Amino acid sequence: MRSRLLLLGAAAILCPAAAGAQPTPAESRLIAAFTTICLEHMGDAAAQRVTAAAAPWTFVTDGAPLDNGLVPYRSGSTRLGIGEALQACTLTGEMEPTVTLASFLSALTAAVGTDEGQPLDANSRYWLIAGNRDEEQVLSLKVSNETGRNLATLWVQRRAPASQRSH
Repeated sequence: MRSRLLLLGAAAILCPAAAGAQPTPAESRLIAAFTTICLEHMGDAAAQRVTAAAAPWTFVTDGAPLDNGLVPYRSGSTRLGIGEALQACTLTGEMEPTVTLASFLSALTAAVGTDEGQPLDANSRYWLIAGNRDEEQVLSLKVSNETGRNLATLWVQRRAPASQRSH
């Protein structure tokens, strides 16, 4: 796990978690599932599916593939999307009411070594993670209670090497 996540250090200055901050059970569970399913098997949708179906995660398919190519899975109230063609993986889970973007960032930093990231909006951050052969992965986080439920979403997607992207 740590070897794959050390790639985060190539693109970011590491920041320590806030002193004394303890992640909530929901934060810990979502970060652990995201790390194990999505990050450790980045770019390998078959391995992501096998890992997601196994204990302790026990995700099951939850309908037809979405318009964006993600295949939906569910385990309790947690949703997973795996996109083979997109080389993407996303997890959304309900958080305790006290969880904020700042508290989740602190838990994510402690678990995988992220920094504060770049803002997408008031509820979101993203990171560009250097990979092999000029590849990058885009990792994003959103924490919001816009729907009346406090949800956190983690997303990672592999981007093509810069030489292959249209400018």
